[in-house]
Amino acid sequence: MMKPEKLFMNIVLLISDIIQERGLSYDTRAGYVNHIIDALVERGIEEGLDDIDLNLRGEYARINLKAEGKKAGFADEEKIASYVNTLIGRINSNCNYGTWPNGKIDGDFSQSNVTGDCWLLASIKALAMSPKGLKILNDSIKVNDRDKTVTVTLKGVGKSYTFDFYELAAARELSSGDLDVRAIEMAVNEYFREQGYVNDQPDINGNWMHVAYNILTGQGGWDHWYPKGSKADALLNSDGITDAQINNFNKSNHIVTVATVDAKTASAKTSTGETVELHTSHAYAVKGSDKDYVYIVNPWDTRNEEVIKVPRETFKDFFDDIDEFDLSKIFGQCF
Repeated sequence: MMKPEKLFMNIVLLISDIIQERGLSYDTRAGYVNHIIDALVERGIEEGLDDIDLNLRGEYARINLKAEGKKAGFADEEKIASYVNTLIGRINSNCNYGTWPNGKIDGDFSQSNVTGDCWLLASIKALAMSPKGLKILNDSIKVNDRDKTVTVTLKGVGKSYTFDFYELAAARELSSGDLDVRAIEMAVNEYFREQGYVNDQPDINGNWMHVAYNILTGQGGWDHWYPKGSKADALLNSDGITDAQINNFNKSNHIVTVATVDAKTASAKTSTGETVELHTSHAYAVKGSDKDYVYIVNPWDTRNEEVIKVPRETFKDFFDDIDEFDLSKIFGQCF
């Protein structure tokens, strides 16, 4: 059983760190604090403690555990881990924040080294490489230079989130470069936290590209193709992905992202001739194809010179999951 004084010190230190995190809005900080207090209340009940005294910034607060009772759903270990990892990520991230947002996705960006949201960033890049996808993204971002705020509206879920520029700059656990992209990351993460869980995840660390499509556009969904010989192929798709389907990657509003979950190795070359490894459990945006290659973009670095040329057969052998949909079919052929 944890001694009351040890539990007390853990609470004070953790909440003190959260209160002093200037990159979080007041409401977000308060939400984190309340969530963790509720979680510790439950832990205290389980360990037989009657009450705990807290001293937060000079204010005396008393929580009577018996009176509070257990609050089902508050002491969620995954959510607590998510909150704490956010704070740690801001300290450990090597990402700089880039330029202030301008309401457009018009710059390069790089995934942070501490947040596993390749699925989201690859989807943003895939959308940004199509005329209609870029319009959807740009229409979702509104910058108020006078108030130094940016508002992101997630079309697919009808939710809007506003951040001031300093919140945006402080979120170093997210992507660097184009801060309009970071604003979208923050909005999607807030949506996850507001909903509790989205596709079984409490935050944007890990998910699938079709989830991003649906949140950002209201369309997309399970539109997978599987390479011949993969585990999924045996169950779902006897022919695997075909060259005709790869040719569709060149349509101007055909949105494609790819990933693989099976343990395998492969390499390809960038536009500058550098050899790079293709990574499992990682998402890429597809830029297009020709008779020899499929061209993909790693959200670790979206610059044009980093576009990866993957031979067609390597592409079909390596990738297990391809999420794609056609914006032209959804919004009509005219643009």
